[in-house]
Amino acid sequence: MARVWLIWRRVVTTALVLALALLLAPTHQAVADPAPKLPGYSAEQDPPPGKTPLTYTFPSANSLSALPAPSRAALIDINTKGKYKAGTEQHLYKSWLVYQNQRAPAVANPLSWADYRDAYVRAFNNRNTGTSFETALDQELKLTENGYIRNRKIKGTSINRRPDFHNDQEIVEIKTGAVDKAQLEDFLRIAQQSGRRVVYIFPDKPPPATLQAMLAAAQGLGASDRLFVRYYPTVGVPDPSGKAVLASGGQNPVNGGADQTTGASPDSPAQAIEQAFVSGQVNADMDIEQAAQDPESVP
Repeated sequence: MARVWLIWRRVVTTALVLALALLLAPTHQAVADPAPKLPGYSAEQDPPPGKTPLTYTFPSANSLSALPAPSRAALIDINTKGKYKAGTEQHLYKSWLVYQNQRAPAVANPLSWADYRDAYVRAFNNRNTGTSFETALDQELKLTENGYIRNRKIKGTSINRRPDFHNDQEIVEIKTGAVDKAQLEDFLRIAQQSGRRVVYIFPDKPPPATLQAMLAAAQGLGASDRLFVRYYPTVGVPDPSGKAVLASGGQNPVNGGADQTTGASPDSPAQAIEQAFVSGQVNADMDIEQAAQDPESVP
């Protein structure tokens, strides 16, 4: 009987030791997730020598860049409430008439025709550069093909933002121009609420000032671990080509940069405000066109 009791005690002891070992042993869930595999290069990293940038084309309004000031006869049939396709001569004339009738009388130094025309072409080109860059990276990285949702509000949040791409793990924003600080902060708040990360991708290395401002915004929200700033070497080619009035690469200020052009910087803060007004005109009409094709993509 004593022998049986000893055997039973050894069995119980062995079972307890094994159970304790299983409890203390590391499990798969306890292992930290590996660093996310992100596209392109970090903002501090140089691309490898000989790296060929991705190239894409975008619709431009460069055919309008040498257009002379319209005569009264050219404007007589233009309806300021008419629906003309953005990027066309008629839409430029309509926008110019609206500016002349509604904006110019209210400012001390309104834009001349040449300055207005260049601001219009620049705004149209910048908008299409951004959209075409999104499409090029979508095709290159197979984002929507792999389940990413494009230009839609994220479900489960009251924040009314539509990132370029998102899935359950991350928010991806493709940037060719200025970084909107309020937008960045909203994306970071969504990331904190939902456990996502926020990935910004530029076509070339963002300037140090831009990177520092983005990191500071994330730090201010306690979300430094949520933000990843990347770049994917990319070159946009306008179609048609024509005079260059496109935002130059690498100029990606945060919450600023009313004008980011090659050889067309504003002469004064007042002129920058007027150029921003023109950009607002163009983008508002392009939003209407986009909403007609894809209503859910526009707030």
